[in-house]
Amino acid sequence: MKAKKVHFTLLFLIYLTGLLLGLILLQAIPYISHKQDLVTFAERAALEYSQDFTLEVDSTFGLSYLVYDSKGNCTDQVSAGFSGSIPDRTIERYMNYLEKNESGLFYTWIQWIDLKSKYHIPVLIAVAAIRTDNQLSGALLTIRDLPDIPGNLACFVFIWSFAFFLLLLCLRFSAKKEQETEELQRTYIATMNHDLKTPITSIKALTETLLDGYVTDPQKQLYYYSTILKEANQMEETVAEILELSKLQSAKNIYQKEVVSADELFSPILERYKELCEDIDIQFTAPNFRETLLPKLYTAPSLISRVLDLLLHNASKFTESGSGIIEVNISEGKNGITVAVRDNGCGISAEQLPHIFERFYQAKSSTTSDGNTPCARSTASAPGISQEASRCGSGLGLSIVKEILDGLGETIQVKSQPGKGSVFTFTVEKQPH
Repeated sequence: MKAKKVHFTLLFLIYLTGLLLGLILLQAIPYISHKQDLVTFAERAALEYSQDFTLEVDSTFGLSYLVYDSKGNCTDQVSAGFSGSIPDRTIERYMNYLEKNESGLFYTWIQWIDLKSKYHIPVLIAVAAIRTDNQLSGALLTIRDLPDIPGNLACFVFIWSFAFFLLLLCLRFSAKKEQETEELQRTYIATMNHDLKTPITSIKALTETLLDGYVTDPQKQLYYYSTILKEANQMEETVAEILELSKLQSAKNIYQKEVVSADELFSPILERYKELCEDIDIQFTAPNFRETLLPKLYTAPSLISRVLDLLLHNASKFTESGSGIIEVNISEGKNGITVAVRDNGCGISAEQLPHIFERFYQAKSSTTSDGNTPCARSTASAPGISQEASRCGSGLGLSIVKEILDGLGETIQVKSQPGKGSVFTFTVEKQPH
């Protein structure tokens, strides 16, 4: 709280300092730009008036001239816009100065002069002495109105305040984003620690059970060994995906694109998953590139292959054996091709869809009308292993997909309904002409 108060006080001081400097600068500019001209006009007018006591001067430049005698009475004037009144004390001060200084000149800072008691306007005044027989007989005032200054000052105050308010909003937004990033990092570390600790705990528990001789049945021992292997593989996959995601975020040079054919890019992956789906009794359909004429693609082959691999891996993991269907469709658009991976698996709820590309986020399986999960290939936990240990995936697969496509400047969309399956659609740029 104390730090925030000091921070607010510093910002407020910066605001006031900038406001004060701006107001001074807006008045200093006309002062500096008009000073010499105004002094020159005042000297010349005073010299001419002292010779014939007539005020015949050029007021083309918007200058007003006022002549005062030694007693402070106005005796003559040429007004080119000024219609105010100079206070008697001000005239007296001018006379006292001219009597004490042989230079016979007095130049003022910007003054706000009363305009017939209605309002005040800023003016610049240069005073020159009128001498008769080397004696001060009066003073000639050359006045330049500055009617734009009040509006300029008001505009500056508004613009400066508004700009500073926007700056405060940006600082607040930046601080909020920084706080969210720190919170995300803490969550990331905590979740990563959990995802690595869970399989280690399961492996340790199963190994201790086997070493203590509590399991003598060969079938159960085999089951325990297979579960240990599964958890070790899961931990290895999590570590590999963490390293992969870290590499994608740090090594930007891996997003170098090249020209490649769709057949060369996708056929090996589709053939592999076709065989896999046959083994797990899932119907798999994909386009035949020898019959489908697709343009040359301009992308990073290894990264786009990884995207399709991860999407097909997810589809096969959450699709039921026996009645499952996975379909890959590729269509050509104006700037490239669109690849759609469709399945009829358990699907994703509307509440979970906005979060599926977040790190370590794992959508919970939807349930059918009879209360059972449609993802039949999910494995039940072994004795002594928590339900979390039997989870499918680390929750980083779709984060890697999103990171790759963002790095390549591509897009991805997802549509899903619980119990009806999901469709992931991403784009791939084609070779530029």
